[in-house]
Amino acid sequence: LVGDVVVTECDLLAGRRFPDSIGQGGYAVTTHNPGGSFVADPSYPRPQPPLYDIPYRALYSVNVPNLWMCGRCASMTHRALGSMRVQSTCAVTGEAAGRAAAVCALRGWTPREYGRRTFMVK
Repeated sequence: LVGDVVVTECDLLAGRRFPDSIGQGGYAVTTHNPGGSFVADPSYPRPQPPLYDIPYRALYSVNVPNLWMCGRCASMTHRALGSMRVQSTCAVTGEAAGRAAAVCALRGWTPREYGRRTFMVK
């Protein structure tokens, strides 16, 4: 699933700020080591990012009209998912997508149009 923004591990580790931020995350980037959870492997580090913004533009599809994506389905890379997959972050994206969907339904807007009108980003 691809949105107008694809959140990357670099965005997280840089503490990137987005003009259309709907919340923040900050959990360590944890991906599963193919050797198992208890195998020490320096090729699978668990970097701790500072607080980073979650952009609204990662919550809707770039090519499927009116498709909302939140939680673990938001537009992000595999490594960014290692931090954004926790329940509190998923809940923030779900609430933002739900609120935006309600406004879009009332006003007849698309998800992208909502972002442009609300956050003034293209």
